[in-house]
Amino acid sequence: MENMHLSQVINQWWEIKVHHQVNYIFHDVPAIILWELRKRRNKVRHGGKMSNS
Repeated sequence: MENMHLSQVINQWWEIKVHHQVNYIFHDVPAIILWELRKRRNKVRHGGKMSNS
């Protein structure tokens, strides 16, 4: 994964074959991670404090 763009990492993540019962969860993980990172970034950018919890 070294020297890869984020979009390439996500595309590879989505191409991984997993059991059909967990497929929807597995495909949602990158979106959830990115959403949480964006929330933290925006909070800090607009004067909020970041916690490690």
